[in-house]
Formats: sequence, structure tokens, C-alpha cells
Amino acid sequence: MSVSTLDIALATAWRPNVGDTLTGAVAHRETRTTEYGTYPVIYIAVDGGEQLVAVHAFHQTLLEGFKALKPQRGQFVSITYAGEKDSNTRKDSKGEPVSYHHYVVVDPDATVEETEMDWDDPDF
Repeated sequence: MSVSTLDIALATAWRPNVGDTLTGAVAHRETRTTEYGTYPVIYIAVDGGEQLVAVHAFHQTLLEGFKALKPQRGQFVSITYAGEKDSNTRKDSKGEPVSYHHYVVVDPDATVEETEMDWDDPDF
């Protein structure tokens, strides 16, 4: 998969609404630095490679999802924005839960391993 600098410059930034899913092949990755820090931008080829979408991975769950999946160029990924969630562990200065943007990054072809469940196993 070949991506030109013009393709990257013209890529549309993904601005999802709750429940939106983006599925396509990883075409390119670069790093951006802003006043808020450094983060990766992952370019996803969608519509059979006709369109390039830039996914700015500055939200923690999005970044962690990409780190866990470790997609390579050409690999298909599926990203779903699940909306804002309240943290179970982090609180603000007033003791209120801190909200965060929740993303799920998966291999769209992956399946759940079907194994027999041992309910007598004492490890849970």
C-alpha cells in the first residue's frame, strides 16, 4: 500500500459521534507534537483505499487500543467510539468521577476463542 505526502496532507480527520465505527487498512503512521504533548496519527484507508482518514490517537483508550493491537501497514482495524464514560478510579478536585472518551480498537476478523468453561475452577 503506497501513500503519498499529498494523500496524507488531504486526509480527513475522523470526528466520530457516539456509536460510529471506522474500519479500514492501516496505511501510515506519524507522530504529532502539540502544546499538550506528543501522540500518533494513524491513517486508515477506507472505501477500498479511495479515501484516507486520519485518526488522532490522543485519547488514552484509543492509544492503548492501538498499542495492544500493534497493527502493521495493510492490516485491517476497526475502531468504535463508545462515547464519554465516568472513571471508576479517577476523581477530580471536588471528588467527582473524571470522564474520558472510550474507544475500542480491534481486528475486525478476530473471533472469540470458543473453549469449554470450567465453573469448578477456583481461580476466579
